[in-house]
Amino acid sequence: MNDPYIYFRNKSDEIFNSVWDLGDETIVYDSVDFWHTYTDTGKYIITYIVNNQYHCTDTFIDSLKINPMYKTYIPAAFTPNGDDMNDIFKPKMMGEHNYVMTIFNKWGEKIFEDENEGWDGKKNGQYVQNGVYSYSIVVTDFKNKLFKYTGTIRLLK
Repeated sequence: MNDPYIYFRNKSDEIFNSVWDLGDETIVYDSVDFWHTYTDTGKYIITYIVNNQYHCTDTFIDSLKINPMYKTYIPAAFTPNGDDMNDIFKPKMMGEHNYVMTIFNKWGEKIFEDENEGWDGKKNGQYVQNGVYSYSIVVTDFKNKLFKYTGTIRLLK
């Protein structure tokens, strides 16, 4: 959705009239060139029908895919104390395919790693101590592009 403003252009010669079906319930009559904004992600089937002065008709059909915009938010702290509020550390994302998150203690020891899951503040079933922990999060977005985030998270019980 970071660029849903699409330019449509007629490349037919000597048309008498035309109809565009933009796949989102928008119909455009007799426009040669125009811009259209799609308001949602998805795959749209575009149909363009032209007629010439002799009433000969031609039809062009193609698809257009409007992808979601990729965004990531990583919190700076969490409180795994069992009150069901902010108990899990995990990134909040839009447009991701999957992610792998690894958590390290202050000595660089890996204490958590999982795919598409959040960390509950435990190592081997026991809560770790309050403090600052490092993370590495590798995200694959909907276009299979990789993003890597590293930083610290404060655990407060």
